[in-house]
Formats: sequence, structure tokens, C-alpha cells
Amino acid sequence: MASKSWPRFTSPCFLDSSRHLGRHTDSSIFRLEGSTLDEQTESIKRKHGSKERLQRASKRSRTSQSPSQERRQSPHLSSTSDKPSTSAAATTDPTIRKVLPVGNTSITESNDLPVLDAADVSKKSSKCKVTCEKAEEQPKKRSRKTPSLQEGPSHTSKSTCHTDNRAEFKAKYEEKELLGEGGYALVFAGFHRNNNLPVAIKHIPQEDVVRIPLRLNEKMSNVPLEVALLIAVGAGTDSTASTITPVLLDWFDLDEELIMVLERPVPCMDLIDYFEQRDSYMEEQEAQALQRQLVNAALEMHSKGVFHRDIKLDNILIETGSDVPRVRFIDFGYGTMQIEEEHTVEQGTEVYSSPEWFEHHRYTAGPTTVWQLGVVLYGLLHKRLPFTCPHEIICCNPPIRVDLSDDCKDFLQRCLAKRPQDRPTLESLPNHPWLR
Repeated sequence: MASKSWPRFTSPCFLDSSRHLGRHTDSSIFRLEGSTLDEQTESIKRKHGSKERLQRASKRSRTSQSPSQERRQSPHLSSTSDKPSTSAAATTDPTIRKVLPVGNTSITESNDLPVLDAADVSKKSSKCKVTCEKAEEQPKKRSRKTPSLQEGPSHTSKSTCHTDNRAEFKAKYEEKELLGEGGYALVFAGFHRNNNLPVAIKHIPQEDVVRIPLRLNEKMSNVPLEVALLIAVGAGTDSTASTITPVLLDWFDLDEELIMVLERPVPCMDLIDYFEQRDSYMEEQEAQALQRQLVNAALEMHSKGVFHRDIKLDNILIETGSDVPRVRFIDFGYGTMQIEEEHTVEQGTEVYSSPEWFEHHRYTAGPTTVWQLGVVLYGLLHKRLPFTCPHEIICCNPPIRVDLSDDCKDFLQRCLAKRPQDRPTLESLPNHPWLR
């Protein structure tokens, strides 16, 4: 791709405030469609606003507003609200999801559901034109497609650190201030009462929990998909460390909510908070070190058969306690275990979504991950996002700083190529001169 076709920044200026880095959570309609689980189970469609649901979860966990919560509402971050909605339609449509019942129904062979072994899942390997105006006229529809998984052999798994007992959760963990909130979850800081180990405690209302059948400790369970994905990438409860994501230390499958207890390195923050503490964009050398880690983590994640589908600055955790900060992905809530097939359900966040989704309503894992890594890198290097709407994603090339190296410009432009076939493969990214 000829670099001269891309506009350049002549100075470190930032354009309209809508492009500034901020938290982006789309208000959408969620459906489980075209999946085996959906064929076997009568789905429930419930209409509820994200704000109202978060307030219910917050009352169950904490009643006071923390400094972190107040910081999320800081007006200088972005014109995009923390709460969902970027389009006119999205601002009026509450979130609707079709979810799996969370009853005590046992899973038997007569269900014809795919069976997955917790040990096998950790070893799993992987082998569209619209305009902004048209997008705003129609309510956006997003689906979480439940993965089609191969049946695994019976096995006794170490990943049994889960319970349905709230008293046990309260006895083991002390919950502190609010760290952050998304469209469907609240995350609090906390500590293990016995050893003062810092943890992050994620609360997800049960109506927002997608499930798959998983064999844990020789017993079939309808396990939350996000838990299964963490097991798959090697960050399950029997893990001690992960280069992809913080380790899942515990999980509590309660009547009203799912509670996930995750490793919380100290000091750490997500990349949005990291930029709040900075006066300018990230220098190329620092961005290069972080991007190298992200590419390697994405490669390992795909090799284990997991497609994150919502890579963005909000979903990258940075540990700042060393000379070279360490980054890892967080929040696998939109993830799937379908790497090789073509996807027809909406990606995680609109302003990070790839052009092929808006043009053809279909996409594949590799090119989408490369695109999202490119959007993240652009944000690191410019302290602003490259696109604000589908029209820009399809038609526009964002300005690039003139002081960046030629290799850096080439890497960024290739990741943000409009056609998926023009982007480098995820496997080839580490060999690009800028990352070597």
C-alpha cells in the first residue's frame, strides 16, 4: 500500500473531541442464533436498560460511589458516554438479549448437545456497503453465537474452583472500590481474606451469561462461556500464570449473578486510565514494545482456538511496575471458540469493528484481530481513535504522525487496510520489520 495515500499530522494536534480516547460500549440487541444450544433450549428475550441493570448489580455488591466511578464520568475523556450508544437508534433502544435458562436441568445424551472436556479445551488448536446515515436509521443487532465444540473424552479436571454459595464468596474475599463498568458487568477491587492477595471481582447478571456444556471433574455442567474461554487460553483456575490474560482464580455461579475472581497485578490499569495520566500520545518505542506483546498474545490466543472479538484500549490491562510495562487482554465477554469459520454476528465495539463487517456483515477471525490491533496501535500513537463511524471505517484513511518511522507507518497502514486480503496475516505480523 502506497504510504503517500495516507494523510499526515504535521504537528501533534488532536482533531474533534469525539475522536479522543474514551470508553466505548455499544448499546445493542443480543441474540443467540443459529447455534446448537439455541435449537435445544427455549430462549428468553428480556428487555432491560444497561444502566438499570448495572444499578441492580451495584446494590448487590456495593452501595457507595468510589473515586474510580467518579473518574469514569470525567467530561474531558470523550464525548462518547461510558454508557452504551453511539448512534441515534442505539440511544433509544435498550439492550435486549436472548439467554439460556439457568435452571437445574441436567444435561444428558438425549439433548444432543456438544460435550467439551475442560482439559481438552485448554489444548484446542486452530487449524459487506453501508453509510453512517443508514446505520443510524436501523437498530443495531449483535449476536453472541455459542461455539460449536467438539466432544471431548471424560476427564477429571483441576478446574473445579467454583461454587453456588454466596456465603463462601464473602468468607473468602473482601470487596473494595469499583474499578470499572461495562455494558453488562461491574468490576471491583478486592483481596483474598487469608493472604491479602489483590484480586479483581467481576459481577455479571445471570440474564447476561452465555453458557456452554462443559465437563468439570467428571460432571457435566452448563458453564459460563467466558469461564470456558479462560480455561481454553490457559488462564483457568488451575493455572498459575498466563501471558494472554489475568488468571481466573475462582468463580461463583449464583442465582442472580455470576461472580468471577481474577488475578489483579499491582500496580495495573487499563489503557484508557493509563492515558488519563499522560499529557500526550505514546512515543514510538514504547508503543512498539506493547504492540509486540499484544501480537504475541493474540497469536497464542488464536492457536488455542479462541477469538476475542472485542480488542480495544478498554480491554487491555497494563502493568506499570516494571521498566517495560506488561500488557494482557481482559474481558472475553464477546469471545468465541470459532476461529476458522466465517462470522455473521456483530463484532464487539463499533468504532473498533472492521470494514468488512459494515460492508458485507461477515468477517473472519484473523483479519479482524489484525484490524483491531491496528486501531489500538493508532490510539497509542495518536491518543485518539482513527474512526468515529462506519462511513469513516469504510472510506477514510486517518492522519498519521509525520515523526513516526517508515516501518511504523507501514505496519500501521497495513493493519488498517480496508480489504481483509490486503492486511498481513496475524501469523506474519511478528516478522514485520517494525516488530523484529
